[in-house]
Amino acid sequence: LWAEVMRNVPNSRFLMVRWTDSSTLRCHHLIQEFSRHGIEAERLYFMRNEPAKHLPCYHHIDLSLDTFPLTGGNTTADALWMGVPVVTLRGPSYHQRISHAILNHAGLGDLSCATKEEYVRTAVALANDSDRRRRLRSALRQQLLDSDMFRRDRFVPAFQETMMGLVEKHGLR
Repeated sequence: LWAEVMRNVPNSRFLMVRWTDSSTLRCHHLIQEFSRHGIEAERLYFMRNEPAKHLPCYHHIDLSLDTFPLTGGNTTADALWMGVPVVTLRGPSYHQRISHAILNHAGLGDLSCATKEEYVRTAVALANDSDRRRRLRSALRQQLLDSDMFRRDRFVPAFQETMMGLVEKHGLR
């Protein structure tokens, strides 16, 4: 799917940032896989960073394509904190919906996709919408700070109410 997004966004580049990416074998395998899907090695970049020093890497990223079936958690929150929108493919299980929940709290539910086709369409549309990306880059941090996710005075009571509703609904009391 990442290659399909790149095929639909001319001149796009793929940057993988991982502190463990000193493995030339992993990079080689990713280059081979992208190549099988029509993406040249020259469009792929690998950046090794040190643990806990990754946030400046987001200055080189316009949008983040989430992993799946396991979605981001801290990575999604970090990207949004740094003004980088994330496109995710949500699944039915908790570990497949973490980015979905974060995006909804951040007011970006439209970037959480139900199908692979929607994921590609959404990522391509956002990649081609430099105005929206520019607005998000400058506003996302404050948007997060204003969201229920960062406001425990709102999040905790809402979470407790939801949990109590589930307890009552399923007769767990």
